[in-house]
Amino acid sequence: MHSEVTATRNVRAWVLGAIAVVTYVLVALWLTDNTWSKVYSTRLDRGWLTDFRDAIYYPSRALLQGINPYDPSVFYETYPVGQEFPLYSPVHLVMHLPFAALSLATARAVYFCLNICLMVVLAGTALRLAGHALTVAKVFAFATLLLLSNPGFWDLRTGESTLIFVLGIYLALACGRSRPGWATIGVVLALGKPTFGVVLVVLMLCRRETRAAINGTLIAIAISIIGSFRLAGGFGGAGDFITSLRESFETTTLAPQSRLGSSLRVDAFNTFARLSHSRPAETIATIGALALLGVGVFIVAKLHHADPSTDQSEVAITLALLLLLVPLFHVHYDLLILAWPLALLLHKPFKDIAPWPRYWRALISFMLLIAMIAPTRWTAINQVLSRSKLARLSGPTVAGLCILAVLFMAGWTAWRASQTANSLDPEPLAHKSAISD
Repeated sequence: MHSEVTATRNVRAWVLGAIAVVTYVLVALWLTDNTWSKVYSTRLDRGWLTDFRDAIYYPSRALLQGINPYDPSVFYETYPVGQEFPLYSPVHLVMHLPFAALSLATARAVYFCLNICLMVVLAGTALRLAGHALTVAKVFAFATLLLLSNPGFWDLRTGESTLIFVLGIYLALACGRSRPGWATIGVVLALGKPTFGVVLVVLMLCRRETRAAINGTLIAIAISIIGSFRLAGGFGGAGDFITSLRESFETTTLAPQSRLGSSLRVDAFNTFARLSHSRPAETIATIGALALLGVGVFIVAKLHHADPSTDQSEVAITLALLLLLVPLFHVHYDLLILAWPLALLLHKPFKDIAPWPRYWRALISFMLLIAMIAPTRWTAINQVLSRSKLARLSGPTVAGLCILAVLFMAGWTAWRASQTANSLDPEPLAHKSAISD
């Protein structure tokens, strides 16, 4: 009888797994066909996979050839690109050097296939970190949902490197204390994009994951110095190289897709600008973003000090990842970082930590799903909103509001948990923190 039950379960698992794999493959094939039909040979920022061309392939070729991609005029004159190279660190260029050895067409196809595979890796990693028992059906079903989500859809079709950065962040936060060597690799990968990597290092220092944070930063700095030395043509060109970095930053800041109010950005102050129809200076927005980040980092440090065992909890992980996403400049494909919190919220809640207030868990799950689905970005809904009094909610505004609200809810819950833990048993918790450090 027992063997019959086991056999039935095995058959069911195989069937569900096969359905999930076939579904993922069909969705991937549909996106491949839909993407490749709109890949153009023009150098304009038009069609799909232009971000791969302009932010990955040609900048990496520039490093290989000793040409400075951070200088907008040199970059435009040397390569058939339609956009400036944003301020990714030289780590980003080194990471993608293997693609620079291929032709553009081959590199584009290989990178597209790599991203399809990495989406499965992201799904499996998020589920594993959230405590789910991994099955083929679960992993490919979750990967399909991520692929069809707004950030997954855009990441794949634009050819962005978000998946690599997100996996690096997950590796760093998951292994920061238990496996600092692996966490160091994660920090190096995340520092390819400074708006992710620098905040990650600060968070890890607050969580006393010092070894991985420092080692990863030093390795990334060493890689960046070597890369910058090559791009600057030696020490004599250091001044011109620094000038090119400033020009690249100014060009990126002035680009329509980067300015406050852009339909691509999802960060907190872009949401404020869209709601208020105002355009505060970037300096003011940056100061406000740093203030918001500072408050969040303080709460992360307080929660860790009160009870280091909560570092992998729903509250702590949700707060940390939203602090990486919300305060500073980020665009909609960066929302893929929410895969881990979503996987946590789809699991049974942990019983060894202070829970969310009543009904908050369901509300947070709903808001994160809305952010991932982004219904107000759909053409039909966006057009209806644009013609009505709800115009301010069109585009990415609702997604921005959702993740900002969840950030405040996670911050408040973490603060309350830290205060409760300190008031209940401060001496053992302090001793516990000292031992774990």
